[in-house]
Amino acid sequence: MAYRNNRVCDHLTLGVCHCTSNDDSWNIKKVLKQTDVGYCSRLLLGKKLAEEFVLPVLGAKAHRGIQVKIWDIDTKSMHTIKFKRRSGMYFFNGGWVKEFVIRRGLQEGNKIGLYWDQYGKFFNFTVLEADKDQNRHYV
Repeated sequence: MAYRNNRVCDHLTLGVCHCTSNDDSWNIKKVLKQTDVGYCSRLLLGKKLAEEFVLPVLGAKAHRGIQVKIWDIDTKSMHTIKFKRRSGMYFFNGGWVKEFVIRRGLQEGNKIGLYWDQYGKFFNFTVLEADKDQNRHYV
């Protein structure tokens, strides 16, 4: 078991245990904008992040759109959404709003993190920072 910041890891892993590590272990970090949590119904990733951390693990199919599993480590729940590239933009959609924004109560200004689990073949997700006055809820 790994101990850090009074948190205990309760699972086995062959790699780095991200459930007890700090903010630096998340490859993809993003402060959510209104377009990520509002009317656009998608989580936009910058080209550099997508090309460095998403495309290498998803392969060429990601350009046409591909279903991706995402494990929410905070709620210990698996979700499936779509990753796409359109007009030079990379984004998660097809469930992003329902599975993450609404269910987790995400708001503009929240900081989230993602990283690829090479053994499980899915992305891990967490809320790294939430507004102190915000009531995060889990459905």
